[in-house]
Amino acid sequence: MESITAITILVFVFLVSYVSLFAAHRGKKSIPNTNRQPPSPWGLPLIGNLHQLGSLPHRSLRSLAAAHGPIMLIRLGQVPAVVVSSASAAREVLQAQDHVFASRPSLTIPRRLLYGCTDIAFAPHGPYWRGARKMSVRHLLSPPRVRAYRAVREQEVEALVQRILEQDSDCAPPGTTGGAPRWTRCWRRATCCSAPSTSATTSRGSPG
Repeated sequence: MESITAITILVFVFLVSYVSLFAAHRGKKSIPNTNRQPPSPWGLPLIGNLHQLGSLPHRSLRSLAAAHGPIMLIRLGQVPAVVVSSASAAREVLQAQDHVFASRPSLTIPRRLLYGCTDIAFAPHGPYWRGARKMSVRHLLSPPRVRAYRAVREQEVEALVQRILEQDSDCAPPGTTGGAPRWTRCWRRATCCSAPSTSATTSRGSPG
């Protein structure tokens, strides 16, 4: 009975997939293609071209590029991806048209945690991102500003090392019996504890 149910489910899934592919193929023929896309290998519903990558994706992509050209469109599940496999096409993408491909995707977690992707790491490429980068380089990462905070960095490193030594009596330095894994765990624990805290830095006073 269970085998009959499993076979029925498989047949139903196959029929639904076949009908979906047939309808999509008929829709592409009836609607004129105004948005030109690179050639794409045949994929499956839901998984796209994931089944064609295999255990050695770089070799599989080379074989697909030999059949479909140096620029092709594949689908990793429901996510479309353009694969560039020639030096001239890569130069065109990374140099001549880099401003078109330089933006970042709008992901859910950064959008919720980082004020709608307004920080410099996840902000989309454009005037806002260029202004944020210029401000960061000028006011935070310039050589005079980096040299000005050297004393603060040295104090924080010294405090971190001292906190590691005091964190656990089992935190032996690497090279002793069982020292490396325990020392690494204590280092991670001390780093996580000291990362959110800025009271030590503010109490010492900011330079300049």
